[in-house]
Amino acid sequence: MTRRSLNFQSKALLSILFSTTILGALIYFADIGNVYNTVKNGDLSLLTLALLVSNLPVLIYAFTWKEVFEISGIELSYINSLRVVFANIFVNNVTPFGNIGGEAAVTYIISNTTDYSPGKIFSSILMSSIINFAPLGSILILGLLLTGQYTILISLTIFLSIIVILRKHLIRKKNLPNFFNRIPQRVLKFFKDFMGASSNLLEHKLKLIFLLGITHFAIIFDVISIVIIAEAYGGDIFSPLILLVVPLSRVANYFPTPGGSGSYEAMMIGLLTIIMNLEPIVAISTVITYRAVTYYIGLLLGYIALNSIGLDDEFLNEHRKQEKAIK
Repeated sequence: MTRRSLNFQSKALLSILFSTTILGALIYFADIGNVYNTVKNGDLSLLTLALLVSNLPVLIYAFTWKEVFEISGIELSYINSLRVVFANIFVNNVTPFGNIGGEAAVTYIISNTTDYSPGKIFSSILMSSIINFAPLGSILILGLLLTGQYTILISLTIFLSIIVILRKHLIRKKNLPNFFNRIPQRVLKFFKDFMGASSNLLEHKLKLIFLLGITHFAIIFDVISIVIIAEAYGGDIFSPLILLVVPLSRVANYFPTPGGSGSYEAMMIGLLTIIMNLEPIVAISTVITYRAVTYYIGLLLGYIALNSIGLDDEFLNEHRKQEKAIK
């Protein structure tokens, strides 16, 4: 076992300890006995269904990654795509940067074991992440429409429009080339590779739109799994309001703790109890169960995937041999 592998293993243990402590504290303050009885009396068939449904999004994310890599000319089988997605989830869950960080790790893995440039790889990963993240915005907008929150929706539209205008203004700045001249060559090469690959990706708009449509099923499965878990504990949250709860909770997932632990749970519990009038015990039971079947399973499968790839071992070895043979 390499030093890096041991390092990630220790981080995984610390992450599990941290997350378990947070969940334990939530259960303790809510009354251990009541939470225990609620979970114990939950409908096992519904909970089993939720376990399956809540992890279907990962299969969709892997498909997105594979297709985006393919557009960029990076050969990646679906199985290997699934492995790197789980590795990405694992790194996100063990680093104290919220739900970010795994993209850089996956870029490192692939660039170190193939001849593809890091800029090109990162461009594909970033595009995949944007496509997989975008449906959260869609359901938030839909939730605002269905619940009549038109003022918030208009304010959000104005804010995003200002961001787009400012972005275009900054890009047209005359001093931008001078800024690039001060960048080290290695960083500049990465940036040029990244921009070139990004431009290539944007030329395949129909394919990207198709993938964006597919990833909306992932967020639908995510929402359905939460509804099913609440139903298993006697709670009814089948309402347009859940379309607000899920994306707003996901924002808290980017708080600088391992995997967003603590902030994510607190946000979702608060929204379920305040917005959806769910009983606190049922809300806590729902959230800790949802996190258990997603966060902990993601950690376990991600750790296995990361070690099966191996940060210092060969990955996509056959493809690398083919590239060298061509050269």
